[in-house]
Amino acid sequence: MSTTNIDKLLDNIRRINLWQRLFGWARIKDQLIAATADLELLKATAGSIQEKASALSHNIDLLTQRNEHLNSEINRLNEANAHYRSQDDKRRLEHTEQMATLKQFQDRIYTEREKEKADRHQAELARIEQLKLTWYHHQEHVKQTLKALCNKHTIQYVDTVPFRGEPDNTVMICDEFIVFDAKSPGG
Repeated sequence: MSTTNIDKLLDNIRRINLWQRLFGWARIKDQLIAATADLELLKATAGSIQEKASALSHNIDLLTQRNEHLNSEINRLNEANAHYRSQDDKRRLEHTEQMATLKQFQDRIYTEREKEKADRHQAELARIEQLKLTWYHHQEHVKQTLKALCNKHTIQYVDTVPFRGEPDNTVMICDEFIVFDAKSPGG
């Protein structure tokens, strides 16, 4: 895309004198034809550039619309993200509260079970103590009954024995010791 022919023509027209106008018109006519060809080429190039500029402008418009759409999508997604974050924070808070409640229930159940174990243990100790007391009363009752029988039939009841051990009841018949000793169910 050269404009040298147009430049030469314009330069020659500016410098032309009267003789050159009369006798050198053919040379100016040739330069005019060459300049016209250059001008046509410039017009075609300008049209092509104009079309490219129009296409680029159209692309810019499309990209601007796409950019606006993407910006609105980003805003929508940011709002959705903020909404989900607030829901997640709320869910976490509820979860924490529920876990605290669950921990309280677990502690309460554990405490109640430990109390039940202690109560059962105490009840078992009381039962064993009651058995011991019942056995003691039974031994005393048997001892008193045996003493009463010995007195009634004039048999000697021995309170302290001269041998090793402590039997429950001992009587002496014909100079022999007869031992009445029961085993305790507690042992």
